[in-house]
Amino acid sequence: TGITTTGQETTAQPQAQGADLNGDGETDHLEVVTTKEENDGLGFKRELVVYTGEGADIDAWYTAEDVILSTEHGGTMGAPLKGVSIENGTIVVRHFGGSRQKWSYVHRFRWQNDDFQLISATVESNDPCTQLAVLEYNLSTGSAKYSTPPQNCETGEKGNTAILSFQKKQPQPSMNGYNTGEYSLQGPGMAEPAYY
Repeated sequence: TGITTTGQETTAQPQAQGADLNGDGETDHLEVVTTKEENDGLGFKRELVVYTGEGADIDAWYTAEDVILSTEHGGTMGAPLKGVSIENGTIVVRHFGGSRQKWSYVHRFRWQNDDFQLISATVESNDPCTQLAVLEYNLSTGSAKYSTPPQNCETGEKGNTAILSFQKKQPQPSMNGYNTGEYSLQGPGMAEPAYY
């Protein structure tokens, strides 16, 4: 069970079973903490804490600032955080938001080089009746796929999907201080960069 803390209130949330994320033999768990620090009109800043133990024996050994978007960062869709989980020994963070144009992010972080580093990002940007863009980027290998199926509201058809596959190695950012949606990737044939 994961724990989400909002202000003074703590609520249990269903979540994947804990796992040993850093290979120290201890089971780790995740906690999302809403701070009292405001973020320029986007609600309150949040932190992701990795800890071991239970009850009085909790040891918080890693805190990631900024990786979780602020409480009102989701636009008209409300709070953007859709889930934080431990999957296959990695931390997975999911966000969703927007107004007319919707967006979603799935970021996966793995413990390596004495830090949690981004190993993959999947981004969807959906502008109704215009275009759906999907970026799947594996930072570990540098492999990227960018697809853009156009959408037609009159016919309901999505049209022919343009898929660009390319290799581009970029640094793997730390989970601590990771700014969602502010890193860019542009491959051959892309008219503009995609942001992850």
